[in-house]
Amino acid sequence: MRFLTTLVLTAAFGIAAVAGGPDPILGIWKLDILKSHFSPGPAPQSQTGVYAASADGMIVTTTTVDAAGRSSTTAFPAKYDGKVYPVTGIDQANAMVLKRVDESTAEITLQHADNIIAKAQRTVSGDGKTITITYQESEAEPPVKNVSVYEKQ
Repeated sequence: MRFLTTLVLTAAFGIAAVAGGPDPILGIWKLDILKSHFSPGPAPQSQTGVYAASADGMIVTTTTVDAAGRSSTTAFPAKYDGKVYPVTGIDQANAMVLKRVDESTAEITLQHADNIIAKAQRTVSGDGKTITITYQESEAEPPVKNVSVYEKQ
């Protein structure tokens, strides 16, 4: 289930940019397992995200093969504006808040009811070829801290 959360975070961070140019997240991104760290783990076998601009933000499609070899694909619209939006498909979360920190950095907060269950930050590298997502669930037992690195395809 934590990989589904990572999947939704990856998708949620793929929201269209504010006026001024295309979001550097647009395109196809593949998880680099060797550069990533999943604690407590295990890591998925693979994960690919496709981020496409839409009239109301972005459409995100993510395909994941988990550690046991099970494949899943999710697709949903997403945007970030600092407002609370409902989330489905994650057992531990029913809402998220997305916001842009600057041109290359965005933050997400996952909630269940009014309780914050996880926070994450996504940073696009200066050359636009890599994104890094740091995800933390401090109340989980054991605590979860994943650093996922994706390469643009």
